[in-house]
Amino acid sequence: MQHLKDITALDIAEIIDAVKAEGHNRMAQVVRMVLIDVFKEAQHAGHVPPGFNPAQATKQPRNRVNRQRLSLPEWQAIFDSVSRRQPYLKCGMLLALVTGQRLGDICNLKFSDIWDDMLHITQEKNRFKTCYSA
Repeated sequence: MQHLKDITALDIAEIIDAVKAEGHNRMAQVVRMVLIDVFKEAQHAGHVPPGFNPAQATKQPRNRVNRQRLSLPEWQAIFDSVSRRQPYLKCGMLLALVTGQRLGDICNLKFSDIWDDMLHITQEKNRFKTCYSA
């Protein structure tokens, strides 16, 4: 076991690389952030000299977000399961499928959003306004 002041950037890089080798890129980012905080706290407590933070000298791990789309059979299985328990979710799923709106936009809909025989939606993410015929 090493003292905090004896830990090098190479030691931390080896730990991060071991986590990445297991395929946990996001966890490697978290490990690095936690170690940076540990050394900052150690500085404040006087356990290591000011400015000593070998975790900060390591390279930030990259984490690519892999998105997957639902297949039609997967969507239908969810839809069938929902329709037996909570029928209002069935309508929400159909509305999301037809309009392509995000979950938050669908959840925020009100009956007052329908006027002139159109459904008017203001998107949360970019405040873009769109409407669909009823």
